[in-house]
Amino acid sequence: KRATKNAEKRGYKVVDINDINDNGANIAFYKTEIENMELIDDNFVNCCISNCVLNLVPNKLKAFKEIYRVLKDGGNGRLAISDIAMKKSFPNDLNNDIKTYIAGYVNCISGACLVTEYERLLKEAGFREVRLVEKKG
Repeated sequence: KRATKNAEKRGYKVVDINDINDNGANIAFYKTEIENMELIDDNFVNCCISNCVLNLVPNKLKAFKEIYRVLKDGGNGRLAISDIAMKKSFPNDLNNDIKTYIAGYVNCISGACLVTEYERLLKEAGFREVRLVEKKG
């Protein structure tokens, strides 16, 4: 609802997903499971934005394949992901209790994968031009 309100404040006409033939609409927001976006047709979406979701998804490859499926031009639409990814794995000798504590303390870490794994999964899903941008903070 917040995304819809913000879009309308900026002058966009937001389509009601219950009335997809709404004339004049130039933006739509879909709330759906990222691993199964059956509400959205193939080759339909110009842009997909994921904000701290993919690191929590158990089957990241399935999610990336779904995103690729719904993006226009065979995955050439825009995909923007803001997520937690690791530059290196936890050390093998790190006590499992500590790993569990860290993952439990910050749930996002528990599903985070390596940056190289993100890139591999995106390419395996069909994306050709993958650009990963690190934000330090």
